[in-house]
Amino acid sequence: MSKEWVVLFGGEKVDSSEDFTLNFVPLERLLGNYRSFDVKDFDAFVKKIRKRKNYRISRGIKKVLSPEEEDFTDREIFALLGIDKDNLRYGFLLLSAEDEIIILGVWPIALAEAIMGDDRIIPAILTAIFMDPKAWKRVDLVFPSRL
Repeated sequence: MSKEWVVLFGGEKVDSSEDFTLNFVPLERLLGNYRSFDVKDFDAFVKKIRKRKNYRISRGIKKVLSPEEEDFTDREIFALLGIDKDNLRYGFLLLSAEDEIIILGVWPIALAEAIMGDDRIIPAILTAIFMDPKAWKRVDLVFPSRL
C-alpha cells in the first residue's frame, strides 16, 4: 500500500516519454488533518496567472492515486508546482471543494519535513506564490488532462 498521493503527469500522448510521477506526502499524515483556503482567494490568483510570464496553466495530470491506492483521477484534483529564485521546488496537491480548496499533500519530502516542524510554512509559501511573482522562476498550475 502506498502511503502517499501518487500523481502521473505527462504530455498529450498516451505513452509519452515526457511522463513523470510525483509523490505527495498527505497533509493529514503530517498534521493530523487537511488544511484548506477560501476558493475566492484561489480564483483571484488564477485570474492573475495570465498576466505573469513565469506562471503557467496546463492540463497534464493523467492519473491520481490516493494513499490507499484508490483511483481519484475523476475528482477535481490539481497541482500547484513552483520553483523559487533559489531553485527550491515546492508542490501542493489540491482538491476543489464547494467553498474551499483543500490541500491534500505536499512535495518534495523536504517540504513535508519542514511542515512537520512548523505548519506556518504552508500559508507562507502559498502567499508568496499568490502575491509575489518576482520570487519565483516558474509556477505551474496543472489540471487533469481530461478537463
